[in-house]
Amino acid sequence: MTQTLPDTYRVAFDLNAGVDPMTFLPGTTTGGITTRLRAAFLAADVIRDGQQLTAAIDVEAGTVVVSIDGDVIEHGSITAIEPAVEVLDSNDELVLGTVTISRPEPDYWETLAEDLHRAAVRIATLAGSGLLKPASVNLNILVSVSPGDAEQTVPVVDALAAAFGGTAGPDEQTTYYHSARLQLGAVKFHPYTFVPDREESELERLRAEVAELRAAQGGA
Repeated sequence: MTQTLPDTYRVAFDLNAGVDPMTFLPGTTTGGITTRLRAAFLAADVIRDGQQLTAAIDVEAGTVVVSIDGDVIEHGSITAIEPAVEVLDSNDELVLGTVTISRPEPDYWETLAEDLHRAAVRIATLAGSGLLKPASVNLNILVSVSPGDAEQTVPVVDALAAAFGGTAGPDEQTTYYHSARLQLGAVKFHPYTFVPDREESELERLRAEVAELRAAQGGA
């Protein structure tokens, strides 16, 4: 269904793929927006002739997502500009204001999901090839290599494990990982992060207890 932008508004985009911001006049349809987007992306050498550009435009939510051949390449913001205040220039002529809206910072996890989806689409092209099945397919997510970051990184591993219906905890194979070892179909999922070595931590605790006992005996 074609949407029409509100009669009393103008809409501005700020797309950051080398394409200048654009302003659309009242009454512009979503089809008209897509046509102009394609022309602008072609002019900026972002796409080539023959590639398909689609734009998911949600006027009410104020968002636009641009895809090339099914892959998302750009997010934009739509902001209605209401010319409720008439601004006159030095010649007493009406000036309508415009505004440039900065692209919202993309959500890391949403972007990661899009990347994994693109990888899945490419793997799907091997369907029917008769190729030998891999011995193992692994998705490893290393949150941090710094044990000192454990307070911030352990909750990330816990959340990733929960998203796959599992739980995380001290790794069974090492003394310095907090991890989960889960499986989704043919994919083995291993989110993990470095934490202080449990054996070293226990040894330090025992040393501290011995030092306290010696200090207490020396003071007796």
